[in-house]
Amino acid sequence: MIGEPKINYSEGTETIKNIGNRNVLCIIAPFKDSSFTFKAYPTIEQAVEAQKTENTEVLGYKYLQLLQKHFPLLKDIVLVNITTGTSTLDYTLTNEKLTNAFEELEQTEISIINIPYLLTTDQLAMYKSFRDEQFKNMYGFGLVYPTTPELANLTSVFDEFKTGGIYGIVTTPQEIDSEEYSVIDMSVYVSGLMATIDENISLTHYVLDGVTGKTTKEQYGVTIYEAILNNGALATGYRDKVNNILQIVNSGTPTWNEKIKNTNDLKIDRVHHLIMNEIRRAIFNIIGKDNNRIASEDYNMAVSNIKEKYLKAGFITDLKTIISKTSSPQVEISMNDKQDNILTIVDVVGNIDIIN
Repeated sequence: MIGEPKINYSEGTETIKNIGNRNVLCIIAPFKDSSFTFKAYPTIEQAVEAQKTENTEVLGYKYLQLLQKHFPLLKDIVLVNITTGTSTLDYTLTNEKLTNAFEELEQTEISIINIPYLLTTDQLAMYKSFRDEQFKNMYGFGLVYPTTPELANLTSVFDEFKTGGIYGIVTTPQEIDSEEYSVIDMSVYVSGLMATIDENISLTHYVLDGVTGKTTKEQYGVTIYEAILNNGALATGYRDKVNNILQIVNSGTPTWNEKIKNTNDLKIDRVHHLIMNEIRRAIFNIIGKDNNRIASEDYNMAVSNIKEKYLKAGFITDLKTIISKTSSPQVEISMNDKQDNILTIVDVVGNIDIIN
């Protein structure tokens, strides 16, 4: 949402524990050698053990250690490796490597993508193209990345990503347990935080335990601070200035919601993508029962079950879907959620191609 939010209190709701295909964190980074491009691990502990190295140039291992330190129960990690070469290894991120990384992630069950680099304008455009193509096929996820905020850059990203695709633009370096964390390190930290909380939890006013240092306003001044809030990036502020307790001020995204004339809170996009992904999987499960046919009663039952689960858990207040009777089914989803006591309706039309 744009601007600094007010606090609205409401009764808590039931939460759903992480299950398969949910909160899957993907990190695009260099790892210890070029023996793989894509690997998935069920736990952060296994990922750290498998990628252990003494080479300090291998930043991917450093980021895995950071995640294990702060989120030891983190599950479902996908690594996309940009290390290339044999006798001489190359750990740099290039446009070609990023293109290859996105090709690896096509039609893959991921929830959060962290690219711990200061991305160029071209690289952000590459991600947007990849994301939009996947979204048309009903694969919902979001990017978390770091930036050194400047007004022109923030405005440009906001304009480009109004249709969605970003979960978090991390702007502010911090100190955690007396250790300096760059803005790049903090993007990894925020990604881990998102992956360990339920999708319907907003990060607005979320206390960052153990995080100290400057607030975003102290770091950059009032003008940039307000630009960060108004363009869907993340800012930190004090929950308790005396004890130097920091919180995330606003977990808004650049996603513009025409119905409320405002941007979506992170939780609206995440819940929207969660349910969209479940409906896509349900359709594929139905198709699998009878090659390429979708029986309306099977589809309606699957959607009804999804709706009941998330209504009960308090993730949504309604779910409506329509499936067209063509060889390429078209699914339309309307979801209601709450954002600062405003009823928010999110619409999407997605396509699933059935190959005869």
